[in-house]
Amino acid sequence: MAGKIYPDFYKYDPAWKLNSIFSKCISNNGCLEWTGNFFKNKGKVTYPSIWYKKKVWKGNRLVLFLSGGLVPDVLFALHKCDNMKCINPTHLYWGTLKQNALDSRDRKTSAKAKKTFCPHGHPYSGENLGLTYRGYRYCKICKKRSNQALKAIETEGE
Repeated sequence: MAGKIYPDFYKYDPAWKLNSIFSKCISNNGCLEWTGNFFKNKGKVTYPSIWYKKKVWKGNRLVLFLSGGLVPDVLFALHKCDNMKCINPTHLYWGTLKQNALDSRDRKTSAKAKKTFCPHGHPYSGENLGLTYRGYRYCKICKKRSNQALKAIETEGE
């Protein structure tokens, strides 16, 4: 016991852990940005990495768990603010992978949504923008050329 400030049970008390987590954050435009360790994917910093109950958690998932109870196995901790460093519980909610993909598309935070031109340089806008039944964008000029090329190949074979 010598050298310990708090008994062991405090490590697992949700309120104590949340206060401990928030003490390691800085406030930025309403977001509470984690300043501790982060998970990395291909060398790129992604989500906050926080120890709790002898396990490493994603920060957003842990904060939602500690502030709201059970962790649904099939749901993900999603951000309303699109800031991966943010662990403000008011900016987080439980959602499905599909909801996350739709949010990413609608907010234009996915890599594909940020593209404004097709690979051949035509703009994804105005009359040239087509949408599939699933909501994916395509270039109408390129689609027309592709259809003409397929039609030419089919007529050659006859």
